[in-house]
Amino acid sequence: MLDPFAGAGTTGLIAEQMGRDATLIELNADYAEMARVRLASTS
Repeated sequence: MLDPFAGAGTTGLIAEQMGRDATLIELNADYAEMARVRLASTS
């Protein structure tokens, strides 16, 4: 799965729940950090 506008990382969370790989791209450093934290806390 490719999400070129990752935002807070919801696509990554859903991909993880479904057992799929995801590549998230986010230019805004604040949103990228938010996604990183969200994904790390659910692993």
